[in-house]
Amino acid sequence: MADVRRLKQNRATIKGQMTRINNTVDENTSVAEAKVKSTKIESLWEAFQEVQKKIDDARLEGIEVAADEEVLPTAEQEAERQIFENIYFEAATKIQMVIDTAQAANQVQAQVARAEPQNEDGRRGQGERRMEVKLPTLKLPEFSGNYNEWLLFKDAFTSLIHENDTLTEIQKYQYLRSSVTGEAFQVIGGLATTAANYENAWDLLLNNYEHPRLLINTHLSQLLDFPAVSKDKPATMRQLIVHVRTHLKTLETLELPVDKWDELLIHLLKNRMDYNTQKSWEEETKKDKENRPTLENFLTFLNEQVRTLEIIDKTKGKSEASKTPAGKKQERKVALATTSQEGCVLCSKNHQLYRCPDFLQLSSADRLKEHAGGARRSTIPCCIQSKKRRLQPIKSPEEDASKKAVVMHGTQETLQDTEESSSVINLGRKPTSCVVLSTARVIVHDVNGGQHKCRALLDAGSQSNLITQELIDRLRLKCKRRDEVISGINRLQTNVGKTVEVKIRSMNADYEVAIECLVLPAITERLPQVKINTKLICLPESLSLADPDFHTPGTVDILIGAGLFWQLICKDYIQRPKGIPRLQRTLLGWIVGGELLDASSETPRSFCGLITNAQLQAQLERFWKQEETLEKRSLTQEEIECERQFHESVKRDETGRFIVTLPKKPGVKLGDPGNQALQRLYSLERRFRGDPALKNAYVQFMEDYETRGHMSLMGPGPDTSTKVEQSYILPHHPVIKPDSTTTKLRVVFNASAKTSLGTSLNDKLFAGPNKQKSLFCIVLRFRSHPFVITADIAAMFRQILVCEEDRDLQLILWRSDPSQPVQIFRMNTVTYGTACAPYLALSCLERLAIEELERFLKATLTVEEMKMFLEIRLKIEELKKFLKEALDNKKSEFLQAILVLLEDFYMDDVLSGASTIEGAIALRQQLLELLQRGQFQLRKWRSNDPRILEEQPESNDDNSFLKIDKEGAMKTLGLLWDAQSDVLQYSVSIEENSRVTKRLVLSQIAQIYDPLGLLGPVVIIAKCIMQSLWQIKTGWDEVLPTELEATWKEYYRSLPQTNEMKIPRNINPGNVSNQFDLVGFGDASEKAYGAVLYAVSQRSGGTLQAHLICSKSRVAPLKTISLPRLELDAALLLTKLTEQARKVYGDRIQNVSLFSDSTVVLNWIAVT
Repeated sequence: MADVRRLKQNRATIKGQMTRINNTVDENTSVAEAKVKSTKIESLWEAFQEVQKKIDDARLEGIEVAADEEVLPTAEQEAERQIFENIYFEAATKIQMVIDTAQAANQVQAQVARAEPQNEDGRRGQGERRMEVKLPTLKLPEFSGNYNEWLLFKDAFTSLIHENDTLTEIQKYQYLRSSVTGEAFQVIGGLATTAANYENAWDLLLNNYEHPRLLINTHLSQLLDFPAVSKDKPATMRQLIVHVRTHLKTLETLELPVDKWDELLIHLLKNRMDYNTQKSWEEETKKDKENRPTLENFLTFLNEQVRTLEIIDKTKGKSEASKTPAGKKQERKVALATTSQEGCVLCSKNHQLYRCPDFLQLSSADRLKEHAGGARRSTIPCCIQSKKRRLQPIKSPEEDASKKAVVMHGTQETLQDTEESSSVINLGRKPTSCVVLSTARVIVHDVNGGQHKCRALLDAGSQSNLITQELIDRLRLKCKRRDEVISGINRLQTNVGKTVEVKIRSMNADYEVAIECLVLPAITERLPQVKINTKLICLPESLSLADPDFHTPGTVDILIGAGLFWQLICKDYIQRPKGIPRLQRTLLGWIVGGELLDASSETPRSFCGLITNAQLQAQLERFWKQEETLEKRSLTQEEIECERQFHESVKRDETGRFIVTLPKKPGVKLGDPGNQALQRLYSLERRFRGDPALKNAYVQFMEDYETRGHMSLMGPGPDTSTKVEQSYILPHHPVIKPDSTTTKLRVVFNASAKTSLGTSLNDKLFAGPNKQKSLFCIVLRFRSHPFVITADIAAMFRQILVCEEDRDLQLILWRSDPSQPVQIFRMNTVTYGTACAPYLALSCLERLAIEELERFLKATLTVEEMKMFLEIRLKIEELKKFLKEALDNKKSEFLQAILVLLEDFYMDDVLSGASTIEGAIALRQQLLELLQRGQFQLRKWRSNDPRILEEQPESNDDNSFLKIDKEGAMKTLGLLWDAQSDVLQYSVSIEENSRVTKRLVLSQIAQIYDPLGLLGPVVIIAKCIMQSLWQIKTGWDEVLPTELEATWKEYYRSLPQTNEMKIPRNINPGNVSNQFDLVGFGDASEKAYGAVLYAVSQRSGGTLQAHLICSKSRVAPLKTISLPRLELDAALLLTKLTEQARKVYGDRIQNVSLFSDSTVVLNWIAVT
């Protein structure tokens, strides 16, 4: 343990030294100092690699360490390397640029010296002295991913670096990494910094941004988006000239016939000019009527206009200066009927009050004192005076009641920096604004209790608290594993694998709280995105801001969600007028938030912090759905269209295998898939480097995919520039299931990844109607057979081919080794992860049953009977009735297998049985033959009687049949069935947590899966606790009240006792007739109500037996309802449950008896 701690301390020391060197290298660094630091960083690089290797070796050897000194997982170790590599390469690049710049300057100086003649005394002339001046540092071009910048960057980088033979490949790569930022850096960021990867990185940039058509569209749009030209403003006219020339030159480089566009562009540009300029141009064209004016003529004319206006402005300025006394500015008054703009009420100069320098220097109390008395009475005039609009001073939340904070506001007109007033100019410019997001500086504690300052974003739109991995590394806190999926805007999902508990403390008050945070690599961009002028906000000096630097762009380390946000808010606030952010008091200090008008000329990107817990929501939905009774619904128009597309296009090849088309929505287009699939592949390869076992399993899975023909090579990649609307690249990642008896690892394909148009493949595809059979009904039927069998279909999705025309919608990028080129593969079969995959698979099983039944009946039915069959062949419920009638008239194992295919399959699992061993053996054989006709293969057979599986083919090459595991229970669809003892049982494992929160409790309740309600008395307690959570309205991550927490812990710790329960699977054992009576009970209390069904039968010896079939329970509504009404609800639930059982068991039920102990309810029922 001490060795691991020492290694981590050494690594932190090395990283700190490297950071300090990187921070001290700039353009003022001398060559000698740069060389010394270059040697030092190389030694630090070697030392880091050695220490990191020792830590990795310790992890691989399985060293056990203390809980607070756990060796970082592989992903975090990789993050440590990535952080250090970034610092090293940044420092190395800076140092190399200092050395290269000095060498370039020396070369230029030497060339000039050789070219300059010498004086008679052999000394150099004046030219040498000129070269002694230090040259400015040569700055490389930067590229952020903006298509407007691409050609300029490519040309500059190519001439300076790419075609520079004096630079090595690794030097070129370092220059390239330092020259790209933002989206462009993400394209090459996953490549290791080696000489071999320079060409790969450069090719990736070319593939992503060297799109002539897209570049043309971008520059055409920019060209036609002319900037506004204000009257008599030469600067805006010159800007227009530069704008047109720049984009035309770029389009000419892209080989467009720009010389043919003169008349069109002149017409468009002329209409952007004021009346006088248009008039002057028309007079100019009359001078040469024989020749048509060219665009160059027009731009030259505009250039002359600019020069004329500039001369006039300078002359005018001198003239006005000569007439104005020194020290006094000339006021220009404009009288217009449409506007009114008066001078400052404090200094009488021509600007708004809240921009008055004298006023801004006053404290809040002085501002109020200055304006509260005399002619201004008790109100304060608005920043722009108006007789109708006056602003009352509001009470400050400060302790001294005599001090008043005054809220200032401006009009919605744009505020000009110039002191001149012109309504024409104001109307020509739209007001700009930004939204200030509320941030706070807080103190967090590390593992040793040390304090660290960090920046927190307060976000009421997030259900979760978030923290960055970088801050976790600094604090050295221990994280817990938790698989979460958080969803944001446009349903974008992020997988989270860790959570951590963090203590935060206010810097302005005695307030401390512990919160649970999900760990992410980054939360958002730097906030605010542009620096804010605080003078526009008029902050009272006496306020203690939660974040004194809220106006300065900086990183966000923590996001505080709605669970804590509303607890921090205090009642005091300072309301501001529209266009000025509001001030709100919190337990962390005063925060600033809201819209700020005239904040900046830049247009920052918007940030929206809506975060939801999609996975928890899905778990809760699944929990409640198992408690619902079945109700049939009609198909929607989309589902009907999906069904039509399937039945009109489905076909089978010569082997019987199904071929389907992907059901597509009309009008949904797919854009450019971008490079996210490639970045996901690079991320996967980095993960492989730290986990060889995962890589071997993943490669084996993909090789099996290709070997079986389920995917085929398309060509080298990644080239996503062609067939954008007809193709889609699926990112992929592993899902590991350690408890699986066959495939421990499964590769999942993400068809929800968004393209450049904001759409995904799943957005384009119909999900289709729910073809899934009710698990409740399947397991009920499973419990009625004396002899049962279970099996599943091997790789069901992959047994169904997708038609050739749709396979380009299922492309993936893959290579088994990073040294190989990335290749594009087509997925030839139905792919897991697409929205329509479950629908297509289950529809093919239904279609197999229908077509094989039709083939079987052709030899036995008359023409009229066959015609009747064809009318109902696609109506599954009527088809099942037809089959049952046929089985009553004539026993047929093949017809029985078809009925099982339609009724007893839950996704790819079958749970069925027969009344005799011979019947079960025949059913198994018929199922094998039936599924094989569609090229589906059954495997993982289980039975409660080993004689049923004695004839299974042990010599099967792919070992598709597995023997019964006699030592333990096999898990069947979430329900544990011990095939040897033929009993149902539950497996519960619990994990204690120190902090019991609403999120934790709901997540653990949602994991209770009891489809038949055999644990009804246990589950209803969890439902009541869940209801209590909503009643107290506690936050998601807030610790529960003491009483409720104690109730939950007592309940949670008792759950493992259910592991001892063993429930007979067969509800009617020892009964030759296989019939039973159905007996049900409904009851209610003030807290809950429920219903339960029993099977009562007579054994061969004459004794009666009763077995629990199923139950359902409900929590009583929060609104007070009389007990008889709740008893009536219980009776209604009982009748619904009975109706489902009767549909499942049919004529096996002899008699039905239902009971209620409420005489009121019985009387109500009797009179209805």
